[in-house]
Amino acid sequence: MREKEQISRFSEAPWMQKIDHVLTVGGAGGIGSWLLLFLSRASFYKEIYLYEMDTIDQTNLAGQFFHKGQIGLMKSDAIRNNMEMFSNYSSMNILGKFEPGSMVSPICLCGFDNMKARRDMFNAWKELPDRELYIDGRLLMEDGQVYAVTKGKEKQYEATLFDDSELADAKCSMKATTHSGAHIASIMMAVLTNYLSNAYYYHDYIREVPFSYIFSFVPMLIEVNV
Repeated sequence: MREKEQISRFSEAPWMQKIDHVLTVGGAGGIGSWLLLFLSRASFYKEIYLYEMDTIDQTNLAGQFFHKGQIGLMKSDAIRNNMEMFSNYSSMNILGKFEPGSMVSPICLCGFDNMKARRDMFNAWKELPDRELYIDGRLLMEDGQVYAVTKGKEKQYEATLFDDSELADAKCSMKATTHSGAHIASIMMAVLTNYLSNAYYYHDYIREVPFSYIFSFVPMLIEVNV
């Protein structure tokens, strides 16, 4: 368990005032591994559930939060070890592969690397009467998007979905970078803390929770849409 001193520098943040949230995270790769590190440093939730089934290989060391001694391990086990080592957090629940209809919570954070899993998790979230927030991060080498879906924005989000067959296959050497993945994870964290601040502290729309955050590092452009 994390000591109070460990979170003392942000313990009075508005998003820390209600800490019984259950979070579901999809994926522990280029986005999810960094997102889980960031979540492990926070303390505004009761439980984290992770869906992940891949193993770590050499290529993952270039863009994901793993080290060479973890090659060959399940990503889920390795990221849980890293969260404990780097953040003193060891209570994450590992659920394996996400299947259509699998359990989700009212707050979901999706970092899957394919559109099918992204759609399946969203569809499960959409069926929850008490759904609150679905955050979807999408990663390319130097570009990315973050979508934040609240009640009433489901159709707007569904318009951004497509089949994996429609996605132009990027070269293996131009798929992901650490700084892009970590940037997406940090934006997902900011969206989440803004949402929690509005919903459970301010009781009003004070902080921005944009529907989409789209960036490209090459021209250094950012587009934010509410």
